[in-house]
Amino acid sequence: MKQFYLFVFAFLLVHLTPAGAQYTQGDTVSIKGVKYKITSANLISNPGFEDGFTGWTDATSSQSPLSTASFTLVPNGGINDSQYLVGTKNEGATAAGSIGTSWPIESGKSYVFTFYVKYLTATSADATELWLKTSLTNVPATNTESRLLLDGAQVAGNGSWTFNGVGFTNSNPAYTHLMARFRWLSNRLGFDQFSLHEAFEIPNTDSLQSVITYAESIYKSEANDASILLNAINEAKALLASTSPAAVWQAIGKLNDVVFNYKLVNASAAEPIDMTRLIVNQGFDTNTTDGWTGGGTPGSYTVEFYQKTFDMFQEIKNLPAGKYRLMAKGYERPKNNDGGAAFKAGTEIISARLYARSNQFKEFSTPFNSLYKHPYTGSGSSNGYANTMSAAFILFNSTSPSYYDMEVSDILLGENDVLTIGAKSDFQQTGYWAIMDNFRLEYHGRNPADIAAYLSTQLTDAEQLATQKIELGIAGQLNAAIATARTVITANPLVAADLYAANTQLQSVLELARESAEAYAALKAATDEAMVVYGDGTGAGAAVLLQAIQASQAVYNSNDAAVTQLAAETKKVQDAVFMYRIANATGATPQVTTHPFIARGATVAYGRNTVTGVTSGALMERGFVWSTHPEPTVIDNRSVRYLTDRTGQPIFRMENLQPSTVYYMRAYALTKEYAVGYGEVVKVITIPKGGISYWLDGGLTGDNRTRVDAAMKSAVEYWNNHTSIRGLNLTVNYGSGTPTAEASYGGWMRFGPNASYQQTGTALHEMGHTIGVGTHSYWSSSSSPLKTGGVWLGERTTQVVRFLDNDAGATLKGDATHMWPYGINGAHEDNGTELLYIGNSLITQALGEDGLPPTGGFALPAYTFPSVDNRKYYIKNESVARGMHTAYLVESAAGQLMYTDMTASAALADDKAAWYLDFVPATGYYRIRNASSGKYFSYKTTGAYGISLVARSTPTTVENFQLMGARSALTIGTGTNAFTTKGYWIVRPESTLTPPAFVALTNGSTGSASFNIASNSETQRWLILSEEEVIRFNQALPPTALPSVAETTLKLSVDRTLLTIEGIASEADISIFDSMGRSLAVETRVTDRFETHLDAGIYIVMVHMNNRRYQQKVVVY
Repeated sequence: MKQFYLFVFAFLLVHLTPAGAQYTQGDTVSIKGVKYKITSANLISNPGFEDGFTGWTDATSSQSPLSTASFTLVPNGGINDSQYLVGTKNEGATAAGSIGTSWPIESGKSYVFTFYVKYLTATSADATELWLKTSLTNVPATNTESRLLLDGAQVAGNGSWTFNGVGFTNSNPAYTHLMARFRWLSNRLGFDQFSLHEAFEIPNTDSLQSVITYAESIYKSEANDASILLNAINEAKALLASTSPAAVWQAIGKLNDVVFNYKLVNASAAEPIDMTRLIVNQGFDTNTTDGWTGGGTPGSYTVEFYQKTFDMFQEIKNLPAGKYRLMAKGYERPKNNDGGAAFKAGTEIISARLYARSNQFKEFSTPFNSLYKHPYTGSGSSNGYANTMSAAFILFNSTSPSYYDMEVSDILLGENDVLTIGAKSDFQQTGYWAIMDNFRLEYHGRNPADIAAYLSTQLTDAEQLATQKIELGIAGQLNAAIATARTVITANPLVAADLYAANTQLQSVLELARESAEAYAALKAATDEAMVVYGDGTGAGAAVLLQAIQASQAVYNSNDAAVTQLAAETKKVQDAVFMYRIANATGATPQVTTHPFIARGATVAYGRNTVTGVTSGALMERGFVWSTHPEPTVIDNRSVRYLTDRTGQPIFRMENLQPSTVYYMRAYALTKEYAVGYGEVVKVITIPKGGISYWLDGGLTGDNRTRVDAAMKSAVEYWNNHTSIRGLNLTVNYGSGTPTAEASYGGWMRFGPNASYQQTGTALHEMGHTIGVGTHSYWSSSSSPLKTGGVWLGERTTQVVRFLDNDAGATLKGDATHMWPYGINGAHEDNGTELLYIGNSLITQALGEDGLPPTGGFALPAYTFPSVDNRKYYIKNESVARGMHTAYLVESAAGQLMYTDMTASAALADDKAAWYLDFVPATGYYRIRNASSGKYFSYKTTGAYGISLVARSTPTTVENFQLMGARSALTIGTGTNAFTTKGYWIVRPESTLTPPAFVALTNGSTGSASFNIASNSETQRWLILSEEEVIRFNQALPPTALPSVAETTLKLSVDRTLLTIEGIASEADISIFDSMGRSLAVETRVTDRFETHLDAGIYIVMVHMNNRRYQQKVVVY
């Protein structure tokens, strides 16, 4: 049943009488419950436009007469079917299309001003027109509205005339004119019958008599404060003949206050006071959750939560102390509608609860009803029960019989307490549905016996706690509170103030005592379990476990251990037991593989694993462990939480990570016999947390605003936790003609009225457009280097999609506007699952790392090259013409960056060719420094040597570089010795599509040039190789047409199977290939003489010496 309240508006009365619209001297007018006697003729000439525009002026500073350019007169349909005025322009406070007419008034006099207004269309709803303002002013020629009398006008729907009026006294201070300044008219409104009369207020003795009559009806001589009420009644009666309006109003207010206080002190369960008016939006009658925190989805004047946990509540302050009862309507459906099998079997579990709590007393609650408590076969039913919000509304508003009632009784509040009321559930699953409506609150009075009864139950708990082991200091406080409580509950008479004080004292220590007792008990239980596991002490690691047991016993035996110390010691002994069990595990050890790709965000990461060697039934846990040190174990952080992918396989989730932090993660599996197996460790660096914000335009109102706000809040939270996008400020608008939703690059968004497109999935989809999906040339252009044939080419995105779908061939696809999978291209694709929303978010980050700029700048920086701290790397340009096969990047004698021909062995032996890569997680940028000099890459300018080396103790921003990987791998050589790697752009961070990039120029020089994202820009990409990779790269190099060994002083000979090379005057690298170009052997740093035995066959011998390569074909018989 909905609650409807009658409010008397200060200035609204729908005038239904066609005659008598004009007042005459001596008439009585009632405005805002105040009666006025008219004492003058109408001070407005031409009040109903019978004489056209005469006397009416516009809002310009010249106050020009109204004209047909902006106004029109409708000949009939006004009050008494007379002529009325319509403004045709949509203009502001100082425009010719607005009314700006004023009338002189005198100081110290009282007046009544009234007029009629209506909507020209019968389909308009009731509304407040804020720009129809009436004010007092001394400067009518300007838009100064010094004292507003009517801050807008009420206009009834259906095109009916609506009366607006105000009474006022022109004093303190006085003004010279009354001004009607009506703007933004836009051919929507009609005006008629204005009046301004001198008047005086009549004492409102009728209202006073009504209050007296009511007070006499509730008076009982034996009731509390009866004499106070009787005295107030008699005082009010004495003023019924008063001629002072102020004195009568004061008497009405005073008697109302006494009546309310009389009812308060006499309230009881039998005679409750309805306090429902103090609940904001108690019945959701505007289809919003205004006034509630954690509100759900409103609709059909109810609120629902679908497939989610919730806690919807509001606080009510300034309530009198005493007892209350909270009531509401509501039910829960734990899963999809199955006809109520569990309910009928008596096994259904209801999780949602209606609750109330105060600051001074404990929480009271009751479970929701089951949907299946009341059958229903009307509109919106399924399987014989309500299945829609509209069906729930019908049942909630039935009074005979009444359905789905809930109540929480015996709620207690103390002095100056705050009452929190609401509904909550910590359960969710597919099909879960909770719905509610019509919250009501009653006051049942303040009886000290109620407080004493409550305190007695608390005292029982306290006395039981006092027998348990708790911290000594808390025990003292508890015993003192118990003694006080015993005294006040046995007092005669009971004193409410003493009872409240004793309750406050007891409540303040009870929670501390419970926490301490529970902590001591938990430590004892953990220690007892450890003793059982320890047994005879013969197991592996028994000494360590015994040490933990002894430490926990020492803490337990103390009387002053704090809860934090007890909790820490409990964890230590539990960890010791856990590790002891693992050390003494039996049975087969799981064989675990960590999927090499872990999808990371800012605060979460996701991984896959496989487990073999044991049956699934033998497993107790399967998931991931992680830490900030390189060898995470189950004693560090571990998680078994997972999402289920589209094929039913688990994607494990690691939560509560810190942004911009280096982690080491690996899969694990633990059997029921405590055999634990680990997969490979993967280094994962979380990205900086996103900084996306959104703003809702004022055009989003009511249900539309509530739903869109919830959708945007959810979507932005997903992206801020899964992406590093910053500087994206979303402006969210409303379009009544927008069928679904739309957005553009940069942050503009608009939702239409369709509720199905006001959900999280649609918000994520439209946010995709704001960061470039379908709106940036890299996505939509047919010549985009990042997309061809409808397939996105970026490596990072491909990795994410293949990870999410567990499909090595999966790719992200799209047309000119949309992407899929995980693009949520329509409400029909929004299944509400975390997998969908998380997948969308991870792909968004990957698109940014691939080069789609989310905020108009460059790609998102990230840990793209898997650098290892303090490991030397060797850098080669990807272009063959720039020495990919022969040259290495070095610090030259002049301190410049040069690529120089040198052998692999020479490079590995020369730290001027070695580089350290330092990754900075907070920025996503790398710093590159020379192993010999310690100098950093540093950006200076464009052109030759625009990126050079600089010596700094503390790097600055110009030493930051973004590494962006090539979209395809590079393979050197063929066959078993083939070596696969890829190049990286080394980019100076700037907010542009073409920032400076490190480039190999001719003749060994380097420089910076505008970034070129095309795949054929090899001179801008660099191979970054470890020592091992340098050797493998060198081994994989195929023989080429090089000068013959015979052209040197080397002597090469073959004696049967023995190959000999003599005369090696300086250090050389020797490689031997078969006739197919496959590398067979490599010997580095050879001097003087080289020998090796070969089987019969044809070989190519290649010698790399003095920065030159030579080769010789050799036949062995």
